[in-house]
Amino acid sequence: MNDVLTNILLSILTLDTIRSVIAMLGWVKPESKFAWIIYGRYDRNILEAALKDLGYSKERRISVIEDLKTAAKKNASLTGINNNNAAVQLLILLSKYTENFSKTPIQYGGSTLTNSSYYIDTMEISHSKKDLDLMAAIMLCLIQSNLKNKPEVVLVPKGGNPLFAQSVASNLNANLIVVKSNADKSKITTTDKNSIDLFKINYEGSWGVLKKEKFLKTVVLDCNTSGGSQLIDIITGTNWMIDNSNGQINLKSPQQAFVLFCADRQGEQIDDRFTGINSKLIRYFDLDESTKKMLYQLKEQCQNEDRLPDYYIDSDREKAEAIIAKLKQNNKYYYK
Repeated sequence: MNDVLTNILLSILTLDTIRSVIAMLGWVKPESKFAWIIYGRYDRNILEAALKDLGYSKERRISVIEDLKTAAKKNASLTGINNNNAAVQLLILLSKYTENFSKTPIQYGGSTLTNSSYYIDTMEISHSKKDLDLMAAIMLCLIQSNLKNKPEVVLVPKGGNPLFAQSVASNLNANLIVVKSNADKSKITTTDKNSIDLFKINYEGSWGVLKKEKFLKTVVLDCNTSGGSQLIDIITGTNWMIDNSNGQINLKSPQQAFVLFCADRQGEQIDDRFTGINSKLIRYFDLDESTKKMLYQLKEQCQNEDRLPDYYIDSDREKAEAIIAKLKQNNKYYYK
C-alpha cells in the first residue's frame, strides 16, 4: 500500500474521526446506550469510499480496513485523553477509588509514616481493565510532555504497582523490569561486586536487556509515592549496578522517576531527595488532607446519586477543576 495513503488512513482510524472530537468535547459519552445513533458507520464508510475511488477492489478494501483497525486498536483506549484534560481525568479517576478512614485514621509509608484519614487505592485501579487503560493513558501524557525521546526501559519496584507499569511499558513498546527491594527476602547478595547474577536475579525481566548492544534510555515508574524511598532505592541501586558491571548492563542511568501523584509528606522536601541523586521526581500534583477530602466528597456525592464519578458529567469536571485550582494556589500542581 502507498505509504502516504497508509498514513492518512491510519491517522483517520487512530483519531477515530468524529468519535474522538465529540468524546474530547464531552458532548456524548461514546459508550452510552444510544451513542450509535450519532456515530453510526460514518468513519468506515468514508474509508471505503476513499479506497474505492483509488481503484481498490471490494475484497482489498475490506482487507485494508481490517488491517488498519488492528493497527489502530492499541490506541483506542487513549481516546478522550489529551494533554489538556489529563489532570482532570486523573482526579476524577482517583476520586472513584478514594476511601475514608476518618473514624480510625491510617498510617502508610516506608522510612517515615504518614497519618491520614483517606487512602487512594491505585492498586485496585489496576484490576479494572477499563480504568487501568485510562490510568496508563494519563501517565503517557505525563511522560510524553516531559521527555523528548521515549524510554526504552521502565523500572518499577516489585512492591509498587507492576500491573500499571506493565501497561505503560507496553504502550511505549519498552522493556519492563521489576526491581526487588532491599527488604525482599528473595533478593540475592554476593561478595563479588562485579557479579552480573545480582542484576539478572534482582531485576526481573532483565535478561533480554543484557543482550542489547546499545545503552538504553531508562526511567523509574510507579502509580504514586509518599516519601519516595522505593524509587530512590531503585535509582541508587541501578546506578551502582551499572557502575560495577564492567559495561555488561546496557542501561543509561535513570534520571527521571514518574508517578501520577505524591502524597503530602508534612513539609518534607521530596524534590531535594531526588536532586541529591541527580534525578528528578515528575508528577501531576501533591495531595494533602484537604484535597483528598475533596476527592472523597466528589465520590460521596456521586454515590448519593447512585453513580460513579464521571469525566463526562459537567458537575464532576467542575469539582475536579476546583481541586486543581486549590492545588495551584498551594503550589502543589506541577503539570505543564
